Amino acid sequence: MKVKIMKQLRIILYSFLFLFILNANSAEVKGKSLKAYFEYCRFKSYEVNKGYLELYLLIEGNSLKYSKNSSGNYSCSAFCQIEISDKDGIRYFDKFNLISPFLKDTLVEPFLLKTQKRILLPYNSYKIKLTLQDNEGAKKEYNHEQEFELMFSEELLSISDIQLIDTYKKTEENNERTRNGYEMNTYMSDFYPSEKNILTFYCEIYNMQKVLGENEDFLIINNITNSQTGRTIADFSSFSKKKAQKVCPLLKEIKIDQLPSGNYHLFVEVKDKNNRTLLNKNLFFQRSNKALDEILETKEKNALTDISGTFVLQYNEQELNEYMKFLRPVSEEKEVTRASDLLRRGSFTDKQKFFLSFWKKREPLKPEVEWNDYLLSVNYVNSKYKSPPLQGYETDRGRIFLKYKAPVRIVTNENDMERVHGTYMQPYEIWHYYKAGNETNRIFVFFQRNIGSDFVLIHSDVKGEITNYQWKKEIAGEQYWNPQVKDREGDKEIYKGDR
Repeated sequence: MKVKIMKQLRIILYSFLFLFILNANSAEVKGKSLKAYFEYCRFKSYEVNKGYLELYLLIEGNSLKYSKNSSGNYSCSAFCQIEISDKDGIRYFDKFNLISPFLKDTLVEPFLLKTQKRILLPYNSYKIKLTLQDNEGAKKEYNHEQEFELMFSEELLSISDIQLIDTYKKTEENNERTRNGYEMNTYMSDFYPSEKNILTFYCEIYNMQKVLGENEDFLIINNITNSQTGRTIADFSSFSKKKAQKVCPLLKEIKIDQLPSGNYHLFVEVKDKNNRTLLNKNLFFQRSNKALDEILETKEKNALTDISGTFVLQYNEQELNEYMKFLRPVSEEKEVTRASDLLRRGSFTDKQKFFLSFWKKREPLKPEVEWNDYLLSVNYVNSKYKSPPLQGYETDRGRIFLKYKAPVRIVTNENDMERVHGTYMQPYEIWHYYKAGNETNRIFVFFQRNIGSDFVLIHSDVKGEITNYQWKKEIAGEQYWNPQVKDREGDKEIYKGDR
């Protein structure tokens, strides 16, 4: 029964935090574009079968056109319209203008036009439509539509979306920016530059008292994992002791000044006093920390890695050069840079040290075993996915196979060319993963644009990979398509994914 509950929760509580930038060239403002950032988070309300949708909208003021008033001051503004609908019609509608302060000079520090809305809605599936327009620039509307589900269990353990916080303070007020005694301003990005050294987040856990009993002890553990390798980053884990209540809020700060540049996931995990995991949720973010990267690179270069008696000694320099290239699909950005530098002008000894360090980092006790397992996978993709002049590991399918392992299911054409309602479709493959890195239930879409050419990746819903939500149109235009699934056991079923 517990297994069914957890599976249900994973479906109901699928979190989506969306960020987009609207770009449009304007004849009046050459070289500029309207830049807007939009996010939303979902929270459970105290009303039965209803939840809150919180919308966060930010427009870069300097991306809008200025107008001058009779007093010689400048200002800009944007028209905004929000429409939320379900299958039966519009459930929420609002339109308003975001207006800048008056400015003496347009060459000022960047300022932001922003708003936040908290909307109470019944549990249901919805579509949100956002319309923006520069009031002083070209009279062109920018539209974005996104489907979402607002649903929380009234009896089972559940968790809100994870909200990244820019600033917060204690307050006794109650408004759209306050929750549980704090006024919070949302951090409108998943990117943390070098000068941003604190990651603050907020979330809520619901119905804990129904699962454990009123005031029973439990833990909320948060950590940071590398999205490339899935490994937890040391020194960035902490926990909070809580008492089981109807709503258990968590507002937490994490110092990230010692977190190197890279792609990461923030994990929130709920455990009972017996250390059993009850629920978890994660959120992707990116970090840039060039100063720390340079320090770590210098330390790595100066490290006295002892290679005596290790497996790297069995390879000559030509072999090692080839094997270092094989590492690219599973390397972090800084490792790619370091390997490229060594291949251009590094000594044989430095290459040996790097190669040993690379695998010790992933498997400290048995680095050779880890390397040999990976080499088997490289040999497999080089045989199966090679596309001259590219070796298999250099192709998109080879890279994804090495990075995320074998897919559990592959959707493909029956033949090289398949006729669907009078339209010929080029060959394609859709790889389905139950788990890709730290993410679950993900797909990769590969497409052969020309007969005899290699399959290229045109879409994935994995963070950090190419995303193209019009991928179906690229494959089959507006025509209906109904491919067959070929899973790894050879069974067939209809693929119905909409991602």
